[in-house]
Amino acid sequence: MTQLVLRDARGSSLKARHSSKTSEHYTPPLIVEPSRATLGRIELDPASCELANTVVRAERIYTEADNGLELPWSGAVFCNPPGGKEGNDSVQATWWFRLAEQWMRGEVEAAIFVGFSVEVLQVTQCDRPRGLPVPAELPHCFPSRRVAYLRERAGALLPGTSPPHSSVIAYLPPRGSAEAWAAGVERFRESFGPLGVLCDALGREIWCPKSETPAGGAAGVSEVRAMEVL
Repeated sequence: MTQLVLRDARGSSLKARHSSKTSEHYTPPLIVEPSRATLGRIELDPASCELANTVVRAERIYTEADNGLELPWSGAVFCNPPGGKEGNDSVQATWWFRLAEQWMRGEVEAAIFVGFSVEVLQVTQCDRPRGLPVPAELPHCFPSRRVAYLRERAGALLPGTSPPHSSVIAYLPPRGSAEAWAAGVERFRESFGPLGVLCDALGREIWCPKSETPAGGAAGVSEVRAMEVL
């Protein structure tokens, strides 16, 4: 697979200097706890800080100083990336494609990606690296209410008072087998169902591994509808 190179409009490697802390959208328990239930554990949060991790409780974090875009990712990953732009490039899209690359390479087992704005569903379709999925092709949840992200106030995290726009939560299931994929999607459905509408993957036929054909029958992914409300 073609290696993804994450660069800004000026050609230099993007740094994680616009962290969740500076863009002030820390993830609330409303999203973190269903994420933990879906993944089983959160082994890595690559766009975090010590204050944010008092809620996420990831086993490992990368901070702004670490520059998580250039460090190894592995295991069960939770990613609520910074927003905004670097030059003409969406920072959310940059983080998404880094996550998607590591997932396709097998380094990341499964992941939850928090799209601070639903715009990420659109911008990731522009100039997408070859061979990588976009969030709209994978299971995702549209919360029925705008998410009140947490804000830092005097060293404490408090709910925001006026969420600016709608969010989307995308799930990258385990790719070891079609059965592992299906079990992961069921956990996602059970965990995030109370938050809003969940949609299955448009591209499940492409990104989900094929299960072995059992004796006496044809298998798995080809029998599943390409798009459905979970």
